[in-house]
Amino acid sequence: MLWNIIEAVNVVLEFIIVYLFHTKLFKQKYETKSYYLAAYSIGAVVLYVGGLLTSNSSILITVTFILLFLISFFLYEGTNSKKIFCSSMFIVFIITSEMLFISMMTALKLGTPADIIEQGANRIIGMLGTKIIYFWMIYIVCNLINKKTDSIPVKHWIMIILMPCLSAVILCVLFQSMTSSGSIGNII
Repeated sequence: MLWNIIEAVNVVLEFIIVYLFHTKLFKQKYETKSYYLAAYSIGAVVLYVGGLLTSNSSILITVTFILLFLISFFLYEGTNSKKIFCSSMFIVFIITSEMLFISMMTALKLGTPADIIEQGANRIIGMLGTKIIYFWMIYIVCNLINKKTDSIPVKHWIMIILMPCLSAVILCVLFQSMTSSGSIGNII
């Protein structure tokens, strides 16, 4: 029961960050705040129930992407391509922040990935740490996008998506070699 409450708080924090992300990138269609409260609340409930029904991360990431796109589609102005791009960018931020934080905790010998995934103090620290990291990423990228949206060429937009993905692959390779060898000194 306690872990269900912790998971619910985690999802609420995630949707608060989603709201901040959307409001920084898009212009709102409606003046009434109740539409936004209802949409984000429904999104949080759907993601929470999805998390209770399955632990498959691929399904949860897909559900998160669909929720992000639907919320931006119905509540915000902008082109569909920008909404898809921003929803994809948010997913990349989530995945990158989780990999970064798990790698940091493992490198500092504060737990293994299995410890971080299972219920316990490491899981709570992991939830908070990843939220802080991707909130930071979103804040920086949103400020950059809002200042230079018109002047960024398409090839640079592609690099904005590819660089975190490539960094995540490199981190994953380093992490796997670190866990298989047992020490950080063997990697360096």
